[in-house]
Amino acid sequence: MRDMFDALPDAKQAYWTETSEELLSVIISHLQHGDVVLVKGSLGARMGLIVDELLALGVEG
Repeated sequence: MRDMFDALPDAKQAYWTETSEELLSVIISHLQHGDVVLVKGSLGARMGLIVDELLALGVEG
């Protein structure tokens, strides 16, 4: 996946992380009041961790 990310033009790149834990830090650091977050990914990619942690922050969806 990293190769695919690197192949994108800079204007199309956002963030890439090796783990869901690293991704969670990126998401939380950019959240602002009123933001809506769509989490799409497999449980194998540990996206459940992202959802659980966002819910623990008091974010309701």
